[in-house]
Amino acid sequence: MANNHFLAQVYGRAVGYGRPFRGLNNVLGTPATQGVGISLPSALCTISAAPPNTVVNGVTQVSLIEVLPTGLNQPSVVYSSAQPVATLSALAV
Repeated sequence: MANNHFLAQVYGRAVGYGRPFRGLNNVLGTPATQGVGISLPSALCTISAAPPNTVVNGVTQVSLIEVLPTGLNQPSVVYSSAQPVATLSALAV
């Protein structure tokens, strides 16, 4: 049975591919150097390798998670993560 959602530690967010990442803040309002855990929909996500030397909040990012839009005129949202692509792909199954 497939999961509907999976938990990922993300560090940055961009609206659409090719846009710069904005670092996420933790609940205290400071940069999330340990990442922020968010639940993402498995069916609407694509996971790929991050470009070399992608650094967000001082942490090297190794994967990108694109959440596809659910409506018209909606951009996709891309999150960056320090978790390996293989790990995220296994969680999203």
